[in-house]
Amino acid sequence: MRYFSVKEMADKWNVSDNTVRNYCARKQIAGAIKEGRIWKIPENAQKPIFLRTQKENPSDFAVCFEKREKKRLFGRNLP
Repeated sequence: MRYFSVKEMADKWNVSDNTVRNYCARKQIAGAIKEGRIWKIPENAQKPIFLRTQKENPSDFAVCFEKREKKRLFGRNLP
C-alpha cells in the first residue's frame, strides 16, 4: 500500500496541513500511521467531514429558533 504525507493529502483535499494533522490526531482518517513525528496516510483514505461546515436543514433551524424564542418570551416569571 502506498502512503502520502500530510502535505500531499492537504493538497489533494484542498485543506491546510494543520487540518490534516488534526484529522490524524483525532483518528478521523482510517489507517493513518504516525512514525516518529511524521504521519503516513493511505492513498485510498477518505476526507473526513468537517462538522462545522455542514449546512442545517432550514426547516430544522426555523423550528429550533421558534422554540428558543417562545422560551425566551414566555419562560420568564412575569409580575
